[in-house]
Amino acid sequence: MAEEGGDLLTSGIKPEGEGNQSTSGSEGDKPSVTSSTENARELHPYESQFGKDLQGHKSFEKLPTISDVGKAYIEIEGKLGNSIVIPGEDATPEEHASFHTRMGKPDSPQGYEFGDAKAPEGTSFDAMREQFRGIAHEAHLNKEQAAKVDAWYTNQYAASVNALRNQANTNREKSLEILKAEYGADYDANVALAGRAIEALADKSFVEFTRSTGLANHPEMIKTFVKIGKAMGEGSFPTGDPSPVVDERTQELEARYPKMAAHLKKT
Repeated sequence: MAEEGGDLLTSGIKPEGEGNQSTSGSEGDKPSVTSSTENARELHPYESQFGKDLQGHKSFEKLPTISDVGKAYIEIEGKLGNSIVIPGEDATPEEHASFHTRMGKPDSPQGYEFGDAKAPEGTSFDAMREQFRGIAHEAHLNKEQAAKVDAWYTNQYAASVNALRNQANTNREKSLEILKAEYGADYDANVALAGRAIEALADKSFVEFTRSTGLANHPEMIKTFVKIGKAMGEGSFPTGDPSPVVDERTQELEARYPKMAAHLKKT
């Protein structure tokens, strides 16, 4: 009877090659030595000396001789010897120090080397740079990192200073226009009078304050000292001796401008 689902005519005929097969004889007298891994390959001769768990490992696939294995081991050992191990949580201070040194941190803050970038003319940040050396060392920066931070700050500082100077020059030009329009032909005389007034009443710190803040070019500041100069009169200005000359006109001025006088006495 034909098998269910099979061909009616040929269901009893077995496919060619199926059935009893001869087990005697094979190609060659020596069977191939293969690994027991899923992707079996022919083992290299030296692998027969390894345990079953190593035989046929893919790491040996491109190492056909035991000499190749030895060379690979030496190469790996050399790379490991030059590797940098990140300290763990239980690392000692000495291990941390050794790690940072190998990463390029200098032995002291003075070991950092900065580029040729300098502060704009008339300014300096040498003290701040020395302070940065210490901070960089505490932060374990290597030489390259510290140099890049220094270069960035130097450029930013220079850009800021130049921007302030450009703004000050712009403000000065605007002040010139305003004062010249108001004073006309008396412009030079009035500005000179304001200069003598501030020199007579203010000390160096106040003068430097007006310069650093831009007030020395502010129209209202200049007009105020023009008025002060006119109130004082030419006889109240110092001649030869740079110290302020206090006379009756100066006392009168202090009475007229008590807040200004009080401020100048404090500075």
